[in-house]
Amino acid sequence: MFTTVLPVHKGFEIQTYIYVSRDQPGKPAWKGQGYDVSVRIFRAGSEPDMLNSRIFPLPRSLSYDALGEARRAGEKHGRAVIDGSILGQSVSDM
Repeated sequence: MFTTVLPVHKGFEIQTYIYVSRDQPGKPAWKGQGYDVSVRIFRAGSEPDMLNSRIFPLPRSLSYDALGEARRAGEKHGRAVIDGSILGQSVSDM
């Protein structure tokens, strides 16, 4: 059985979502379109659902050329949200 280990920061798990950039519809990612990123944050050990998790997209101006770069940016953004470093994005009431 395959098990994915998610990064944990201050009691929250960070799940990164990477998808083909929507800036140029129909153009495949391998043609240089890039990737957009969102992160889902939820309490460590709980099952994420609509009530106990939140999804935070990274700014669309930050499109990434490589999957690894996008994954690292997502984890960094998730940690910043948990730390309260991003205006308007918070997990303080979770």
